[in-house]
Amino acid sequence: MDLHNLLEQASQLASSQLLAVAAVAIALGSLLYLLVDALSYRRVAELHVPLENDEAAEVLQAEMYIPTGQVPKDKIPCYDPSTMQFLGYTKAMTPAEVHQVVAEAQEAAKVWRTSSFQQRRLLLKVLLKYIITHQEDICRVSARDSGKTPLEAVLGEIVVTAEKLNWLIREGEAVLKPSKRRAGVMAFYKSARVEYVPVGVVGAIVPWNWPFHNIINPISAAVMAGNAIVVKVSEHASWCIGFYSRIIDAALAAAGAPPSLVKFVTGYGDAGHALVTGGVDKVVFVGSTEVGKKVMVAAAEHLTPITLELGGKDAFMICDDADINQVVPIAIKAAFLNCGQNCASGERFIVQRKVYDQFVKQVVDVASTMRQGPTLGSGPMDAGAMCMPGAVNKIQQLIDDAVSKGAKVLVGGKPGPAGVATIQQQQQQAAGTNGVNGALPPPSPARITCRAAEAAAPAAAGDANRVSTASAGQFYPPTVVAGVTKDMDLYHEEVFGPVSMHAEIVSASMSQDLSFLLIACTRLASGSL
Repeated sequence: MDLHNLLEQASQLASSQLLAVAAVAIALGSLLYLLVDALSYRRVAELHVPLENDEAAEVLQAEMYIPTGQVPKDKIPCYDPSTMQFLGYTKAMTPAEVHQVVAEAQEAAKVWRTSSFQQRRLLLKVLLKYIITHQEDICRVSARDSGKTPLEAVLGEIVVTAEKLNWLIREGEAVLKPSKRRAGVMAFYKSARVEYVPVGVVGAIVPWNWPFHNIINPISAAVMAGNAIVVKVSEHASWCIGFYSRIIDAALAAAGAPPSLVKFVTGYGDAGHALVTGGVDKVVFVGSTEVGKKVMVAAAEHLTPITLELGGKDAFMICDDADINQVVPIAIKAAFLNCGQNCASGERFIVQRKVYDQFVKQVVDVASTMRQGPTLGSGPMDAGAMCMPGAVNKIQQLIDDAVSKGAKVLVGGKPGPAGVATIQQQQQQAAGTNGVNGALPPPSPARITCRAAEAAAPAAAGDANRVSTASAGQFYPPTVVAGVTKDMDLYHEEVFGPVSMHAEIVSASMSQDLSFLLIACTRLASGSL
């Protein structure tokens, strides 16, 4: 064997040994990282937040609440939209009380603005740990107050919230640290840098559709940036704030933060106006365009900086080369997640002619089998209730207008008891008979499981004022409407409900719409279509 071959073999051996050493080093490094991460996690404080009876119970026995046009000015009635069970009252704060809350937050802001990033991360870690270990409680309370299913609560309240907290913990300091900038040729003798300083007190007005995520989202960003925050929750999801505020209070105490760093406001429009004009240094509003304009006007009075996230009519485009089998599950989630009460829901499905029929058929097949009913204690459900009183009527008006102008409802399209007609029918379904031939026809395109019927049936024999029925809630079934055109209100107005609206590209104007949307997608800096 010549010297060349010996050197080549030695080189190959050395390379293989180096690769083996590198692999071992990577494995050991990964193991060490996981060990350090696990030990760090164990050092994070565990919160113990007691639950009230109605927060812990899977099924309630409570009085029925009947919404009226008149509500008390000093208190907010709270109820489960999927059962209409009354949950009690929450205080409607006066403007003077809101101003006092803001003043308390201002004092806390003076302390927290000098906090270290380490302490801010600790606060978020404490929150994240509690969220991960108490998902069921958080989701149950959210479902009871807003009418969504527990699975939807996991997706929208837990997964998204946990990911945002995790990102802030890992990346927040790097984003907020001062960074140098070039001063330019004319100012070569100067140095320049960008610094981010706390604004003081953030005032946030948040909606009802994801009651837990919608408070943690602005809270986490505000406190990580060194601010105090006052959150005005929606009057349509105020009951849950009793539990959620106790979580925040416990986390603040565990992290050594001022107790007034995060405060909550409950009330009606006058409470929101008082928050915007009551001395906060930054306003964040998430909600309808109509209310957003009013908030912007109120903030402009004091030149308070404002961030608005408003409603829209999100377009979901399906081109003729799309894999429909992959698109349909995404479209179903986009249209029906949280009964369409989602800021990023698909509001308009614009489909090219070649795949229109196939897409619509597959969507109808899924929508017609979705289970809908009381979201707690009645078995698994695919769809819950409408949270807002009056939402069912608004959706029906849009559907009726579209039908009167030529659209076709392929499934759903009528408000009702979400698959269960009467207590008697529920009992018959649970027993497997309707007293005639044993086959109970479904009363609506949406259906309910036998477990739900069994859970609701006992109410028929009980006190008429005590309810646990599947027919009482604010339900609108998953609905598919085809043949929607631009002259229909449904094409333009935000539904914010479980309606999959399909428009086929059959005209030059529709093709122009698609071309515009495709161009917009390529130029979009942020947001979605």
